[in-house]
Amino acid sequence: AVPSDLASRVGGLQFPRRPDSIDRGPLADFGPLVSLMLEVFAIRWRRRESLHVLALIHLIGEYAGHMAWEPVLGHSLDPPMLADDVSGRASLWGQVGDDRCGHRRSQQHLASEVSELEMMRSEARWVEFLHEEYSRVGEMMTVCALRGSMRAFDRRVRGCSAHCSVWVRHSEADRDALERRARLAALLGASPLIQMRHSAPVGHFFGVPDLEEIAQEWGRFAHEARKRLGHDLSVGGGVDDMPQNLCLLISALRGEPTQQSSLVADVVSHLRSILNTSTRTVET
Repeated sequence: AVPSDLASRVGGLQFPRRPDSIDRGPLADFGPLVSLMLEVFAIRWRRRESLHVLALIHLIGEYAGHMAWEPVLGHSLDPPMLADDVSGRASLWGQVGDDRCGHRRSQQHLASEVSELEMMRSEARWVEFLHEEYSRVGEMMTVCALRGSMRAFDRRVRGCSAHCSVWVRHSEADRDALERRARLAALLGASPLIQMRHSAPVGHFFGVPDLEEIAQEWGRFAHEARKRLGHDLSVGGGVDDMPQNLCLLISALRGEPTQQSSLVADVVSHLRSILNTSTRTVET
């Protein structure tokens, strides 16, 4: 049997399959899931599995906005709670066609759906939202937290300067810290480090970046983060430092120290104990 503590830890990593599920998993707290991602990243890095490494970096980029907002909202953009957080008389969230809002039209339409809780109407619509739209909500919230547009590498990243209650309802101290985290999320999203996955020919073995190339691109990103935002995201310049470098990034995005989980190691240890017990039983 699976030990209850392991079962509980694994269960807490699952996104709710129903819109009204009581257990919200990563929607309530992204920390356990991203800690597992860090542990898996370290394993993939040691195995030199660069495609999997790039996929994990890409996922972290997609959910960077969620992590940036979680310290302020107390959840990871869980739709039922987010709908309250973005409402209000002075809110421009979901006001389709209002040019004061920094969102594109497609984002305004999705914002309107979030406000009206369209994804809560059926299980099928909920699953579709999680698969296709949940990551986009993080990007939209990053726009809300960027006071004006910014240049990131060779791209212009959209921001918003509107006096909207999505932003102004929070204290000045919270807003200052949030914008710094959001700028880091935007810098990561626009970085060549993220683009490496798009240029890697998935399913082939030609032209896939190796770990040294990934570490070199990380160095460029870390240099920009230090120069422009004051974040130190490197424990060292060696290739083997990448897992700890990624921990620094996640800690900066979440606003609190975040380390690798031990879940995979604990599962392996449990399986080994079962096998050892079975072997001793057979021998006797």
